[in-house]
Amino acid sequence: MSPAVLQPWWEEFPGRLEREVAAFHDLGLEFVVDEAERARGRIVLAGKYRLSSGRELPLAIVYPDTYPRTRFVAYATDRADRVPAHQNPIDGNLCLLPRGSLHWDPAMLAARVLAERLELIYTPGGVPPELEDAQGEPVTSYLPYVPNAGIVVDEACFDLVTGVSHGRLKFVVDGEDWLRASPADPHAPLGKALLVEVRDRSGTAIAASDETMRVAFTGPVIAGVWERLDPAPDAGNIEQIHERLRALISRAPPKIWTTRGNHRFLFAGVVLLEEGRQRRTNPTWVFLLARQRRSDARIEMLPLRALRYGPVTRGERIPELAPLREATVSVVGLGSLGAPLATTLARSGVATLRIADFDHVEAAGGVRWVSDLEGAGAAKTMALRTLLRRNYPLTKVETFDLPVGHVARSRREPSESSLLAAWSDGASVLIDATAEDNVSQVVSAYGDRLGIPQVYLWSVDAFGGVVVRAVPGKTGCFHCAQLHLSSEFGTMEGMPYAKLSEGRRVQPLGCADATFTGDAPSLTPLADHAARVAFGMLCAGAAGGYPAYRDDLFVLRLRNPDGSLVTPQWTSYALSPHPRCPICNR
Repeated sequence: MSPAVLQPWWEEFPGRLEREVAAFHDLGLEFVVDEAERARGRIVLAGKYRLSSGRELPLAIVYPDTYPRTRFVAYATDRADRVPAHQNPIDGNLCLLPRGSLHWDPAMLAARVLAERLELIYTPGGVPPELEDAQGEPVTSYLPYVPNAGIVVDEACFDLVTGVSHGRLKFVVDGEDWLRASPADPHAPLGKALLVEVRDRSGTAIAASDETMRVAFTGPVIAGVWERLDPAPDAGNIEQIHERLRALISRAPPKIWTTRGNHRFLFAGVVLLEEGRQRRTNPTWVFLLARQRRSDARIEMLPLRALRYGPVTRGERIPELAPLREATVSVVGLGSLGAPLATTLARSGVATLRIADFDHVEAAGGVRWVSDLEGAGAAKTMALRTLLRRNYPLTKVETFDLPVGHVARSRREPSESSLLAAWSDGASVLIDATAEDNVSQVVSAYGDRLGIPQVYLWSVDAFGGVVVRAVPGKTGCFHCAQLHLSSEFGTMEGMPYAKLSEGRRVQPLGCADATFTGDAPSLTPLADHAARVAFGMLCAGAAGGYPAYRDDLFVLRLRNPDGSLVTPQWTSYALSPHPRCPICNR
């Protein structure tokens, strides 16, 4: 173990411990330092706190090593003094202050905080709602769980049919190694399972996960049993949840266990009501994984947390992006700009994502791509689709092997025109991240003909870059943007450039093409900004939707021409039709 960097807090802040003890004395309370704990390197004050009712509460005030930069913790040590809210029902620590660190001031003393808060917690009827943080206190969050796994549960599998009390479960797991790993192993493989189906006792399915989620789980199917806990145990007895799960497993017929190699497995789940939001109850699940070696009579029980998942649950965190759940976005160019942008779109809940490219993933390209070795050697479209489907299965990903402008010796099928039509037709937005002018001109032609808005983005030697929004009939086109940014006919200033741009090109060994040199943090701001521009277009007109930018063309500068850094500078412009544009003026 490494030696401590800081002195013990009572030495670093002389007199602070004495003030802590004196503050209790000022309240007429006797709290003393536990010398055995001090010998082990931490401070614990033990004593009894007398409420106005005359009731005395045995408390242990435990100070963290980082005190007073972080707050103390007060434990009610007698189980008879547990309260139904604002207390960890297992460990007994009291919730005296809201969770955010802004509610703790290092000048606070434990005795004074207790004097202000403890009476409220032990008032008959509990803390009034208006004095609480506006958040729920789900009791199952206090249960212990294994640190390397969980059960993904579709939000449709929580509100089960009333009157159905028990039945069977079906799970599909993601890999198998985690099923056999020791939860005490800090290097245990990560894992998860999906609750696929809930059946009643007759075998009739009463709830099921969305089919789209199942692509993220590639392991075997494992059976399970479940029952409803009604009424749910009170907060002071939540250990009963695991007791009921263990009893479920003990009653399960041996034939429903799933055998894999030298082990057999069975999941068990209980569904119960708990406070999900302030003063409102919602159903939740708690699970156990039972496993047994063939040569061992002992059955291990591993507690697994339920992980609620679905479009509504995801959408609660990003309400402005709700319209994306109906949108189709087409992206061409899956390099260091297009791949992170496509990932952001899937992460943000786009319903359908069409991705097009023709290149493969270089093993060393992850210095500015979305992964290094995962997918190496595969087509970028296939590698990215695999990554997105495993992580964001609610987004449908369609791939297009599309080398725009490439002419084969014999006519390929499907043709370039048919691929471009399928990629673009019906899309909500077309995004070009190729940084190739000829491809951008093709995207512009398809977008203008179909009346689909477009977004273009490119980097300039990683010294900065450009993001363009083009809306047919409302703004200029891509060619207008080129003219506005040109040195000869330009109307916009501040374009980034490198004095020695030729020195910023390299052909890595093993790569068929030269590329620019530049780091990922100099590129991702462009992808992130392009995503914001697309969000504004996709959510236009929706009540409470993501706002749209007023301007259309955005120039980012990260460096001076000599390569010295500047604070990132964005300059924005309206994209008007350029008087020399042969497309907008024909």
